[in-house]
Amino acid sequence: MFFSVYWAFQNENRLNEFESILIQILKGLDQRKPEYVLIATNLGVLQIEIGNLEIAKQTFDSIFSMDWSHFDYTKESELMDKILGEDLDKQYSDIFRKYYALAKFNAACLYSKLQDPERSISYLKEAVVLEPEIYNRVKILSEKDFLSIEHHEIYKEFINSLN
Repeated sequence: MFFSVYWAFQNENRLNEFESILIQILKGLDQRKPEYVLIATNLGVLQIEIGNLEIAKQTFDSIFSMDWSHFDYTKESELMDKILGEDLDKQYSDIFRKYYALAKFNAACLYSKLQDPERSISYLKEAVVLEPEIYNRVKILSEKDFLSIEHHEIYKEFINSLN
């Protein structure tokens, strides 16, 4: 849905207005919910697209500075899963991990645009650890945002370390 709304605002040349709307939505969200990370990440991506790279840095720094430890999941019991079905806490933890990995990946894109390959690769590594099936070699190589750092040795070494 985000992309549909994004494209509508883009077609009308009103991305700055969309940014303001996302900021207002974010202010009203419960920071303890996975959706907060998703909306904040989308805001950061929008800020990158608008060209507000320094503001996008602040958005991603804000996401990464928050305490998300309540999404750390420890499985209680196989028996309880069989009786009650999959644990709701696990489902929340899984969706949070996906959103957080997305934030890390998009922060990597931002730092690539800022010509900071070390920080970009650091965020990429975190995204890969969180969601290796999604943020794999093929996905990373297909991302145009990394073209600006592909000649750096740290990027080449990282790509070569992936299966």
